[in-house]
Parts: sequence; C-alpha cells; structure tokens
Amino acid sequence: MTIDKVRSFGEGCACPFNSLTKILLKSLVLGPRELALVDTDAGIEHLGRGVEEGCDAIVVVADPTADALVLARDLKDFSQSHGKRFWLVLNKATSRVVGRVERKASEVGLEVDGVISFDEEVFESCLEGGPLRANTATRDVEAILRKAGLLGSS
Repeated sequence: MTIDKVRSFGEGCACPFNSLTKILLKSLVLGPRELALVDTDAGIEHLGRGVEEGCDAIVVVADPTADALVLARDLKDFSQSHGKRFWLVLNKATSRVVGRVERKASEVGLEVDGVISFDEEVFESCLEGGPLRANTATRDVEAILRKAGLLGSS
C-alpha cells in the first residue's frame, strides 16, 4: 500500500493521507514476532500530523550530511518527549565519511546505531529502474537487524 504520496498536480494537501496512516497504525495489531516498518517521506511533516502516534519507535535513516543530522536531532527530541525508542542509521556512507559523521553526530547529541554503506549495485539498479539489487547494503542492513535483536545470528 502506498500512503502519503501526491500523484497528480493540484491533488491537494497530503493531510488526508496522513490521517489515514495515523488511524491505520494506531489500529494495527501485530503478533509477538511481527513488526511493521513504515517508510515515510523525508522530513518531519508526518510528525506534525501525528502519524507516529501509534508507533513504538522511530528509525531515522539519514544521508551523511550536516542537514540530515540536524533533522535527526529534532526527531530524537520528538521521540524522547513521546516515550518512543529512537535509532539513527547512516545511509549511503563511504568509509571516508563514517568516522566524521559519527563525530558530528556526537557533537549534536546523537549516536549512530548502524551504517548502510554506499552500494554501487543499489545506485545502478535505481538508475536502471529495474528490480533493486544490493550487495554490501544488504549485509549492512542484516547486521543492523541482528544488533537490534530483530534477526537471528545465522
């Protein structure tokens, strides 16, 4: 299901989409070993509409930029003020920038909980518009899920 996407010129505000998402997430019933991962648009608009009200945690996937870290800090503040767990995952990171971004994150009160490396396979498959292919990014995501206790150790 796609929610929160304006598809046509003049379609209007995304508020109805956000309201529907909020109701859906608050009503969702999951089993003990189930989880729902919701991918929202970048930014904080959805927070202003209360979309995350029914969520247990917020995972911020941030590009390695100063602007992204400032936004992540705002999202962490929101998470803490609403009693939600918070994770920061660095995305599209090269080995040259990981340490620098982690230091910058620390300076603004953040900890990087996981890193997804820049992956040429992802970049090329997105450029081609075909099925998503991933190499190192897949291994990185699996490592993050294992660290969070959401994936077995095998």
